Amino acid sequence: GAFAALVACFMPELVCIAAATAAAALGVAAALPLTALGCFVLGFCVSRQTPSLHCKSAFRHHLVRAARPPPPPAALSKETSAGDHVVCGRARALSALGLTQAEREAVQRLAGRLPPGSAAAGCIITACRFFIGRKSDERRAAQAIDEYAQWRASLEVEPTYSPEVELAISQVYSPQLLEARDARGRPVVVAKIGNIDVALAASRNVSISMLLRRHISTLDRINDAIEASPEPLAGHLLVQDLSGCSVSKFIRSRSLLKRMLRVDQLYYPELLGHMVCLRAPKLATWAFG
Repeated sequence: GAFAALVACFMPELVCIAAATAAAALGVAAALPLTALGCFVLGFCVSRQTPSLHCKSAFRHHLVRAARPPPPPAALSKETSAGDHVVCGRARALSALGLTQAEREAVQRLAGRLPPGSAAAGCIITACRFFIGRKSDERRAAQAIDEYAQWRASLEVEPTYSPEVELAISQVYSPQLLEARDARGRPVVVAKIGNIDVALAASRNVSISMLLRRHISTLDRINDAIEASPEPLAGHLLVQDLSGCSVSKFIRSRSLLKRMLRVDQLYYPELLGHMVCLRAPKLATWAFG
């Protein structure tokens, strides 16, 4: 989903480059410079048209489809033992998650590997995410949790910045976790990927490490909101605003984006439940229709 969104962001510029290359090849092959120029101008004009309403329609369709009430949770057994309960903001039983007996036992063992003293300590939901993210392979999930524990232990607390630095960070990276939830009760996050510009951040004394640490803090807030939701394994709804994206910004920011994606995949698996892209270029909405 994230890769498709990035491709959608830069579709107009990619189309322009392809059109320019095709026009140049046509001009060389046919010795028709005016035709080549016309092809390039046409491709550029089409790619720069205002975004269609397709994305907004898709968003409305998602809200209507999500408006169906969620299925009732499985009834809890009266014989549920104390070991079936963990504290993740509130007590939950493994039997409410629809797992088989073997999966429940595997997830219990994984929950015991989570770093003690952290917010995720003993959390059955976090253990389930690692288990699901590693295709229900307990060995791989255990390895991922151990790596997560080592990473978490080495992570420094985010410092308190001056108002000027906070303003500079917010102008480059500022996803919003809304108080409202979608129809399924999932947290809603609104992000504008077109604002990410490492060169602009550097000019305001904001480093890649600072932006990455802010991203981790944002993921922690999203994770806490998901833990408190009615369906914690359903993740969150991400509304991605694609306006303002460009190839030049992507090239300048690719190092930060790669590090963000790595953190997402390794240490926060299965947080994303659904993604909706808004204000995408017309050609991008046509391509991913």
